[in-house]
Amino acid sequence: MINKFLSRRKFIDVAKLSFLFLLSSCRNFSEKVNIAFQKQFYPLQFLDLIPNLWHQKAINLNNFYKKSNLEDLKKIDLLLITDGWLNKINFDDFENINPSLLSKLDDRSKTYLNNYDKSERGKLMPIGINPYAVIIKNNKNFRIDNNDSWDFLFSKVFKGKIIFPKSARVVLSIMQRIKNKDLLQNIVNQEFIYDDKNSLDLLVNTDAAIAITPLSLSQKYLKIDSRLSILFPHDGVPLLWNFAMIKSSLNLEEFNNWIDLLSEPKTANILVKAGWYLPFKTVAMNQLYSDNVKEFSRLNLQPSKKCWDNSWSFSPLNSKEKKELESLGNKLLNP
Repeated sequence: MINKFLSRRKFIDVAKLSFLFLLSSCRNFSEKVNIAFQKQFYPLQFLDLIPNLWHQKAINLNNFYKKSNLEDLKKIDLLLITDGWLNKINFDDFENINPSLLSKLDDRSKTYLNNYDKSERGKLMPIGINPYAVIIKNNKNFRIDNNDSWDFLFSKVFKGKIIFPKSARVVLSIMQRIKNKDLLQNIVNQEFIYDDKNSLDLLVNTDAAIAITPLSLSQKYLKIDSRLSILFPHDGVPLLWNFAMIKSSLNLEEFNNWIDLLSEPKTANILVKAGWYLPFKTVAMNQLYSDNVKEFSRLNLQPSKKCWDNSWSFSPLNSKEKKELESLGNKLLNP
């Protein structure tokens, strides 16, 4: 019975991927585009929507402007980037997005872009919102009875068993959601684990109990490991934003066709099931979000409507705020 179920599920997954490939192939993508991104931030379902004629280049934004990379940088037509890495790039290297595309954005996206200077926000095209999720081992000793807030992080049961992303900003923003402020006095004694790249591997292979990670990056683990469950505090979760930025060398028709592809109702349905929320405002998208949030929240696979409404994004930091965050981060992540 289990083998039959796995075979059926595998067939469905293959069928979905085949649909995505067919959809992207049928679009009018006729010109080669050099697209660069950090692959670890994107689910397979999203990557399969990159047209097969486009040349994909994996990049490390820490070394984006390294002298040895300058020739490669000239060849990039389209850059995909998350909000946390925007301070690593020079906005002057990129062009303004067509206002007609920006008009497709929903209210949350428009509000979020207003946090950026006018010269910057005109060059940012949101293409996805990735909520963080709480992944927990199925163990009778690791129960979370109340997920209204993040207070469960200070449970004695979880001491030394919670894996946070190695981001002071994410961690501090979650701590601000703690209802019982007396708990914060024990933040250092709680012995949190901080890891970005291997959090789910650590969760599976050690005695850790919880990992807090972007939803789309946890889906493959949830599908293959029945020992893991997922939950979303009703007080909301941090949101990871993903943008497209264009160079003058890009054929804008190719880019417009790709955005239209992402906006397809069937495409959006597949992406939201992968934990990837599209930031566009159309009748189809509004129906898709409301239907899926209602459906998936019952199964505890996606944020509830309450969690989604309470979730928060990160604004760009000025120099003073960045230094203060770095100082707090050093104390928090390296006690």
